[in-house]
Amino acid sequence: MMQRRNAKSKKTETGPRGIVDLSHISRGSDESLSTERQKDKGYVAPVEALKVLVAILLLSLALHFVKDGLRAKAPPAENGRMPKKALFTRPKRGLLSFPGNPNQEDGHLLLKKPRDWKTMGYHDYYHYFDCFPLRDYTNKPVPTVEDYEFLRQKYIDIVDPNWRFDDPVPPTMGYSIEKGKPFPPPFYAKLSPGKGRGLFASRDIEEGELVHRGGLQNDVTFPSDGLAWKEYIFSLPKNYACSVMDWQWTQWTNDDAGIKLFLGLDISSLMNGSARRGKLEGTPNVLPKRKTSMNYYALRDIGKDEEILTDYDFFETKWRDVGLGVPHKPTDKRTDDEWRS
Repeated sequence: MMQRRNAKSKKTETGPRGIVDLSHISRGSDESLSTERQKDKGYVAPVEALKVLVAILLLSLALHFVKDGLRAKAPPAENGRMPKKALFTRPKRGLLSFPGNPNQEDGHLLLKKPRDWKTMGYHDYYHYFDCFPLRDYTNKPVPTVEDYEFLRQKYIDIVDPNWRFDDPVPPTMGYSIEKGKPFPPPFYAKLSPGKGRGLFASRDIEEGELVHRGGLQNDVTFPSDGLAWKEYIFSLPKNYACSVMDWQWTQWTNDDAGIKLFLGLDISSLMNGSARRGKLEGTPNVLPKRKTSMNYYALRDIGKDEEILTDYDFFETKWRDVGLGVPHKPTDKRTDDEWRS
């Protein structure tokens, strides 16, 4: 009886060669066959699904690095123009990013034009860009060569495509004070205690000596209707726009064109006035010989490393005559000299 039961419990299968004993096939083999059937029906184990997800993430990350590498190796734009992405990057140094920057959150961004941007005056622009915190911050760095190159290229793009900046002296050293000779003027730029940036004598300067020769290619001008200036300002990130508005001035010239709007795109624009916020902080030691001249001469002997100061009141500030006048509704009372300083 026992032999019959054992015989009945064995798994058998009838094949072409008779009865085959299948009892030696393990339970594990049955489970593996079951797993294969689940895969055939569309089921995937959780571990395998995780492996697929990790592989996808690694692939996307690899593509991202390859894309950045190709972008970094891309050749520079034609004519030395900076790519648009440069407007929104934060360099390690320069006017867009520096320690204590009051516009750290938005100083590197472009502002949208308001509806009345064409009729806004100079003071309206100063308010719209909220330039007061940056103006009053006295630890702003001296602009870098990259800063000046960016501003110069934007001037060529927006205002005058025929303008050329080909002086061999870098803008961080000034310009060639004598035509055909690559010698900078007798000053250098650094932080001025309590005033921010300023110019200082690089050597002893004698009374009557030419200290600054203005009106060269680094001093650019704008059409009198003001529209090109406004387009230029809105093409710049906020910190650049505010810096430009602090570096510009109006002046009568020798020709019959009347008063013009000038912008200095080298360190000469960092020359401080002897009065700041209406307070006398020194005596001017350089001035032009007449109001239509842009050449500054030493009023007395100036020692090496002494700050070079001028008098902003020597010139007339007439924003209206260069297309940057009314409308103007300032929220606080400031004189034109205070706005320029």
